[in-house]
Amino acid sequence: MKKITSILLVVCLLGALCACGAAAEPEPSAVTDEIIASLSIASPLNVPAERLLALYGIAAEDIAAASSFTTLDGGIFPDEVVIVKAVDPAAAGRVEACLNARLDSVMGQAQNYDPESFAIAQQCRVQKNGNYVALFISPQHEAMEQIFDKAFQ
Repeated sequence: MKKITSILLVVCLLGALCACGAAAEPEPSAVTDEIIASLSIASPLNVPAERLLALYGIAAEDIAAASSFTTLDGGIFPDEVVIVKAVDPAAAGRVEACLNARLDSVMGQAQNYDPESFAIAQQCRVQKNGNYVALFISPQHEAMEQIFDKAFQ
């Protein structure tokens, strides 16, 4: 009886340790909701996942889940927030390439028209965590990046 109890205890402890080590898999919409609430973003304009192909070149078959929004506050260029959970690592790589291309495009346009937006875009980067890929083009990009990173803890 003691052996069975000991074995059950060991199995339960191993299960608990495995659960503690599991990485969080947040819903992209939960992360954007947290960004909007924490940073008091007024009037965000939701960008439906179906529009990601036209706006960013992200194919629907690469998307497991996505949430994105833009704002029209200040500057010539709007703030852009895009978070995609890709279906697999290869898809995450393609999404990352699309978002890097968008960031490059924004920098190229801003360089000629709006030095303030260009300075902000130069500080922004595409972030990747497993199959999650995110782009934050905003004066508040650092705070947004921290919220994104925290979602995986």
